[in-house]
Amino acid sequence: MSTSIKTILLPTAFSLLSRRAAQHVLLLESKFNAEVHLLNVVEPTTLMLDQPVPGASIPMPVPGTEPSELLAQADRRLHEFAAEVFGDLAARVRVFSVIGGITDEIVRHAQQHKIDLIVMGTHADGALKRLVFGSVGRGVLEGAPCPVLLVPVRGAAG
Repeated sequence: MSTSIKTILLPTAFSLLSRRAAQHVLLLESKFNAEVHLLNVVEPTTLMLDQPVPGASIPMPVPGTEPSELLAQADRRLHEFAAEVFGDLAARVRVFSVIGGITDEIVRHAQQHKIDLIVMGTHADGALKRLVFGSVGRGVLEGAPCPVLLVPVRGAAG
C-alpha cells in the first residue's frame, strides 16, 4: 500500500517555527507534487467589558479594525511569507486567512479541504514545549482528520 499526499497544510503565524516547518513542506511537496495550503488564523481582537457580577464579562469587538481589514493584512503577509520561504513555488501555493480560534480553524480547514497532511513547527525545549505543544499542537493532533507532522524547533523564538 502506498501513501499519497495530494494536499499539505502549513498553518503559519509568520514565525521562525513556521519557516522551519516550511522546509519540510518543500521536501514533501517535491516528492509528492502536492498542493500546498498556507493558512493564517487571525484571532479576533476583543475587549472584555466588566459586568456587575464578579468574574463575568462580555467580549466586544475593538472599534476601528474591520474584519475585512484584518484579513486583507493577513493575505498580504501570507503572500510575502510564501515568496520568502517557497521561492518559485510561491505562485502555486494557495493562501487562506480566517478569523477565529487557531486550533479550531486549522482543523476546520483540514476537514473542508480534505488535507492529507498538516505540517506545523513546535518548540522542543522546556516550558515553551509544554505551552505550544500542549495547546495548539495537541489540539490539532486530537482534532485533525489527517496525520500531523510536528517539527521540533529547538531554540526558535516564536
